Amino acid sequence: MLSTGEKTNPVPLETLFLQDLHVAAAVMFGRGRFQNGVLIQPEDPFEPGDTAKLTAFRNAIWQVFSRMPTVEKVNNYAPTHSRIFKEMIIVTRPSKPFEYTPKGTPRRQVCIAAYEEEIEALYAAVKESSQPEIIPPAQWTVDSTLHFIRNVVEKVVLAPLTDDTDFFQVGCDSLQATWIRNTILRSLRATSGLHIHKVPFSFVYNHPTIRTLSAYVFDLVVQAADTARGKESGVLDSLSASAAPEPRGPSTGYPSDNILAGSTLEKLVDNGGLPLILIHGGSGNILSFLPLMQKMKTSLWALQLTEEVPLTTVDAIANHYFEKIKAARPHGPYRLGAYCVTGIILFALAKLFEANGDQVAQLSVIESFPLLFTCTPFEPDEESIRQQSPTAAMEDRAIREIAVPVFDIDSPSHLHVAKQLIAALDGQEAPPFITAMLHNYKRLYSMICEFIFELLPPGQPYSSGAARRAVIDWLAPVQAPVTTFVASEGIIKLFPEWDDLGTCQAFPNARVVKIPSNHYSIFESDILLNSMQHWGETE
Repeated sequence: MLSTGEKTNPVPLETLFLQDLHVAAAVMFGRGRFQNGVLIQPEDPFEPGDTAKLTAFRNAIWQVFSRMPTVEKVNNYAPTHSRIFKEMIIVTRPSKPFEYTPKGTPRRQVCIAAYEEEIEALYAAVKESSQPEIIPPAQWTVDSTLHFIRNVVEKVVLAPLTDDTDFFQVGCDSLQATWIRNTILRSLRATSGLHIHKVPFSFVYNHPTIRTLSAYVFDLVVQAADTARGKESGVLDSLSASAAPEPRGPSTGYPSDNILAGSTLEKLVDNGGLPLILIHGGSGNILSFLPLMQKMKTSLWALQLTEEVPLTTVDAIANHYFEKIKAARPHGPYRLGAYCVTGIILFALAKLFEANGDQVAQLSVIESFPLLFTCTPFEPDEESIRQQSPTAAMEDRAIREIAVPVFDIDSPSHLHVAKQLIAALDGQEAPPFITAMLHNYKRLYSMICEFIFELLPPGQPYSSGAARRAVIDWLAPVQAPVTTFVASEGIIKLFPEWDDLGTCQAFPNARVVKIPSNHYSIFESDILLNSMQHWGETE
C-alpha cells in the first residue's frame, strides 16, 4: 500500500515486464511510499554504473514490446497511482542478482532488502524533485495559478521561456517533467481537495507551455470545487468563478484506477456517446485492446475475466456480462464486439439483449466466428463425444493446433510466448501469466465445446455437419448487423478454406473486412479502427 492509501497489485505489472525479452525478472517496490518503482534484472546482465548501457537499456524497454513500449504498456494497464517513471527503474548489478524460490519466482522481500540502499537513494532524489520550497497559492485564481505554474516551470527549465514557449522544445526532459508534475500534484493535494490519482499521467506532456498548463491546473481546481459544493466546502470561496475557463472536452482515455482491482467492465475510453463494448480474447485479459485505446475517438469499454466471472458455462458468462453492461448503461442501443474464442459468447450476449427488447446496433467479431469450433482442429475424440465434454487430451490438441500457431509470427516476443505455452503444456515450469493464460484458454474452450454439444437435438449423433447446422440454427434469430474482421496472417491460415471464417454460412448479408495484419497486430490497424468508429458516434 502506498502512503496515500492506494493499493497496488504488483503481480500483473511484473508479468507484463516479463513479456519483454530484455527482462529476466522484475520486482516492484513502493510500500509506504508516494510512488512505485521497479527492480529489473536484465536478461543480459551489465553494470548499471555504465550510464551509456543503463540509458540504452531503459530506452529499450520503453520501445520494444509488440510495437507498444513495454513500460508504456504497463502504464496503460496499471491504475494511475501504480504507473512507473523511467527514473523509478533500478537495474540490478551482476554481483547482486535476485534470489529465487523453488518455483522460479524472485523472493520479493529478500530482493527488495538487498537493494534497500539503492531504493532509499532513489526516493531521496525523487523527494528533492518535488520542489517543496515553492508555496502554492493561498487562493486559486487564474492569475495566481499562472504565477504558480510559471515559478514551478522556471525553477526546473533553465532556458529562457515565455508563457507560450513549448518547454520540451527547449530541453525539458522526462525527469524535469516529473519534478513539474510532482510539485503541482503535491500542491493540489494539499490545498484543493482534488483526488490527484484521477489526474492523467501525462498531463504535463499534454500541456507543454506555462499558459496551457496553468489553464489545465486551474480547471482541475474548479472541478474539485464543483465536486465539493455539495459538501459545503469552502474551496469555492477562494476561486474567481467568473474567470473559470470553459469546460474541457472528453477524457483523455486512460483506464480507470480499478483496472487491476477486479473490475469486469472497464471504461478504457469514456468520451460519452454510444460505447463500443469488447469482450476479451482467450487469455481473459484486455491488453490486446490497448492500441485501440490510444486512437479511439468514440468510447471504448472492455470486459475482462475476473474472479467474479462464473467460468462455468457460456450462458453463465453471457448473463454475467449482460448484468454488468446493464448496470453501467441501462438503455440501448448497444455496440458489441469480441476477439478470438469469445465470439460465441458475443452472440449469446446479443441474444440476451434482443430478447430483452434492446437494440444491438453493431456486432463486431474480430478474428473468430462460432462455426470455427465445428472444424477439423476442434473435432472431438470418441471419449469427448461420449462424455459430452472435451477430454484433457482434446484440450491439449486444440491448444497446440490453434492457440500456439497464432503466436508463431515474426515477433520475438510472441515466439517467446509460444515456446512458454508449449513448455507449460508439457508440464514444465512457466511464468504465472503463461499458466493463467493456459488456464483461461482451456476453460473457455471446454465451455464452448460443451455448449455446442448441448445445441445438438436429443439423440443426434455428433458429426461436424450436425454441429454446424445446430450452431447456424442457434445464430439465426440474431437481428443485429454482423461484421467479421479477418487478419490476412491470422487465424485464417489455419482455416484457408473459409476466407470469411464461416460468417456468411450463418449470415449471408454480413460484412467481412480483410485486414493486412496478424492475429495480434490487427488492433493497430486503422482499417479496424475506422470501421468500428463509423457506428454510433452519436446517441
